Amino acid sequence: MSSYRNVRFSFNGRLRDAYKYLLLIPLIPIGVGIIIALAMYLTQVDDDSLYPIVIAAAFLGFYLMIPYIQALFARYRINYSHYGQGGFAAELSAGIY
Repeated sequence: MSSYRNVRFSFNGRLRDAYKYLLLIPLIPIGVGIIIALAMYLTQVDDDSLYPIVIAAAFLGFYLMIPYIQALFARYRINYSHYGQGGFAAELSAGIY
């Protein structure tokens, strides 16, 4: 609860969007890696050296998504913030991060 010259700042973001940006999107590459490793296990792939490669690729995908996730969450924070009746707006690219 803050204000400037008796005009209040507010935030009207939804909790569902915050969960999407902080939990769902970051786990996509790891989930894909788990699904691929599970499919390899169920089809009984004989080469056991592929499992660490799939797991490493999943974590690398997660690592490479971090700037994109930061840009999404910063855009979420800015676009749902308001000063009085006026809202803020930003179109941030992941290249900034």
